[in-house]
Parts: sequence; C-alpha cells; structure tokens
Amino acid sequence: TTEMHWVVGCGAVGMDELTADGFSVYPNPTQGNLFVELGTKVLGDVRLRVMDMSGRVVLDDPFTVHGGGRRTVDMRGLQAGQYMVQLTTGNWVKTQRVQVLR
Repeated sequence: TTEMHWVVGCGAVGMDELTADGFSVYPNPTQGNLFVELGTKVLGDVRLRVMDMSGRVVLDDPFTVHGGGRRTVDMRGLQAGQYMVQLTTGNWVKTQRVQVLR
C-alpha cells in the first residue's frame, strides 16, 4: 500500500489575506463604509478607484501613504451590485471585487 499525506493550510474564510505590499477590503459585502487595509510596505502616492462591472469609474480617491494604514470608502451612494476596488501605486496595480447590498 502507498502511504498518503495531506498538508492543510488554515486561513480566515471569506477574507483576503493582507500582505505587506498589498491591500485587503472589508466588510464584503458591505452596506455602507468599506475599509481598505494597506500593507506596511505600501508607501507614497496611491490612487483608489471604485469601478462598476462595465469598467466605469464611480469613485476616485488619490492619497498618500506613509507605510500602511486604513482608508475608509463611503459606498452608501452606490447602487446595490458588484464593484471592483482598484489600487494603483508606483509599483503595482491590484484589484478586488466588492459587493454592495441594500
């Protein structure tokens, strides 16, 4: 017989892991404020855009980061549905999907 082994990694279900050079969004789905948690290695000018699923920019928020932190995005003015939250830095562009509930 062949012996079998499994390696199981544990993580938080339903949450994206925050890396030092990335970002995480919560709560998802949201009914109001969305929190964008930035990794500690995120520095400098950042552009946060929220786009609907057709690619139209519905929110645009440029800001400067000094090593991580949290940004609050008011999603209350948006219709219920799926949106993409895109962060752009001098080093990368990353996007995460967010659902707005009413």
